[in-house]
Amino acid sequence: MVLLDANSLGDTHMAEWSGVMYGFYTNKSIDNIFSSWGKKIASINYKYKRDSFRDEEFLFFYKNDEM
Repeated sequence: MVLLDANSLGDTHMAEWSGVMYGFYTNKSIDNIFSSWGKKIASINYKYKRDSFRDEEFLFFYKNDEM
């Protein structure tokens, strides 16, 4: 078996994963929580991308478009 990382795929635009995933549970609306986080993230000049996968919601925070 050969394991490939992003650097071995030949795509110079890909980078190795350097983030951390944190899970949490809440009884509040996920839209309200993500909206609140979006405002806080914008206040420190970060951006975020929201995705859904298999009935779970994800936020990816980044400083600039090159990240």
